[in-house]
Amino acid sequence: MGIKDLWTKATSYLPLRSNFTRPKASSVIPVGQLPVYPALNPQTYVAQYNTNSTVYTIINLMAKKFAVLPRVLAQIEDTATEKQYKRALKNNAGMKHSKLMKMHDKSYRTDDPVIQNPLTDLLDHPNEYMGQDQFYAAIYTYKKLTGNSFVWLNRGDNDSVEGDARYKLPVLEMHVLPSQFMTITVDRQFLFGEIVNYVLYDQGQPIYFQKEDIIHWRDPNPRYDGYNFTHYYGLSPLEAGMQLLTQDRAGRDAMVAMYQNGGARGVLYNESFNNLTPEQLASGKSAIDTKINNRAQKSAVAMLPGTWGYLQLGDSAVDMEFVETMDKVFQRCCNLLGCNPQLFETKTTFNNVEQARKDLITNAIMPDACSYRDEENRVLLQAFGLDKTKYTIDIDIDDIPELQDDMEKVTKRVLSAWVMTPNEMREELGMDDLDEPGMDEPWVPTTLAILSDAAVPTNQLSADAAMGGDDTTGSGSSGMGGNGKEFSHPKMGGKLLPTEADVKWNAELAKIKH
Repeated sequence: MGIKDLWTKATSYLPLRSNFTRPKASSVIPVGQLPVYPALNPQTYVAQYNTNSTVYTIINLMAKKFAVLPRVLAQIEDTATEKQYKRALKNNAGMKHSKLMKMHDKSYRTDDPVIQNPLTDLLDHPNEYMGQDQFYAAIYTYKKLTGNSFVWLNRGDNDSVEGDARYKLPVLEMHVLPSQFMTITVDRQFLFGEIVNYVLYDQGQPIYFQKEDIIHWRDPNPRYDGYNFTHYYGLSPLEAGMQLLTQDRAGRDAMVAMYQNGGARGVLYNESFNNLTPEQLASGKSAIDTKINNRAQKSAVAMLPGTWGYLQLGDSAVDMEFVETMDKVFQRCCNLLGCNPQLFETKTTFNNVEQARKDLITNAIMPDACSYRDEENRVLLQAFGLDKTKYTIDIDIDDIPELQDDMEKVTKRVLSAWVMTPNEMREELGMDDLDEPGMDEPWVPTTLAILSDAAVPTNQLSADAAMGGDDTTGSGSSGMGGNGKEFSHPKMGGKLLPTEADVKWNAELAKIKH
């Protein structure tokens, strides 16, 4: 059964009760000179995406980043490490990518991946109209616009199965529903209300969905409503920032009007215009409309007949201040939606852009991806008969460039850490261990010595050595003075033992002297 069949089978999803709850629409009536804001409802938020370039630019980028994260089905190898890995993945801003991958490899079976499974095929191709990227991009777009995402799980023609038993039915396909037309049916007989089903209003025609067939992913909403139960809907970030978005839209309208209908930069006017006849007034108005209030006269100086005076109408400094104000509004819109504004600034350095891309992934995209992954695991695993202690839907972060460590910096840091064993260094660099002698023992640098060993006091040398006679540095007698006597060393028990070469050399010196 496809989504088109719901039109003919709508009676199968009739609610037990008809107390529908819908998000409240807040119509603002202008009073005096107060600003006018659009109605606060999901339809308005979706319209912002279609008409506001700021909203589209930010959310479109975030949705694309959310969509490219690969979703895979993995088999759990170590349950304890797998829980630690999922917690670390939600807040991985302070954890290196290599450490995350170590936890990932320890958590899941990498030598025997799960590839032949209907759930894997469903994740790759949610429905006949969408691939994985497009499907997840649509989910995230609705979530950022309205605070809610509704995904219908098509379980086929199994209307007779209800309740928890319905969670066990396999899912044939998944569809993203337009959240601006979705309504939650709630039973008021319970203290905090109980969800009965979900309703899609398509051109006024209600289509009913059983609650077991819907994944409702939403933002937190602390506003409790015990009558309409609107707290079951997520809070849209655009609702909280509607004043900011209205300012952005009004500013852009003013900027367009300034560029298109800026009119004249100044006016040369007749100082003798005091008492004008109706004919003179009409003639003057026509001249003003033609020579001043005309986009063809933008930045020009208009001229009127008579004794001249000059009146300046605009200044480029004011225009520049207006542009800077709009840039600040755009930055605040980025912060509202959880995106780093440095991604869009033209004067940002490369290092700042690189850090902004990492911030976007670690602080916004990855926590949201983990949140929706948990919803998928809650519903989809039991639909395909998979034990949640053995299998999980995971996010593959191995090839995400923003999470990759800077290999040049990592290599320098690892190679300078002599307290690590060579195999530990190789693991840090993403390479396999070597089963060779000495690879599991730290290699100590031999080019350094403590200060007391590096310096030999002059009072421990022979008289000839102190006078610059025979070589005592090891090139000759290696610690023997010109008279053949040994000098003492404080770290060698007061005496420096001669080597075999020293003994032979001393014997030759004795023959020469005799």
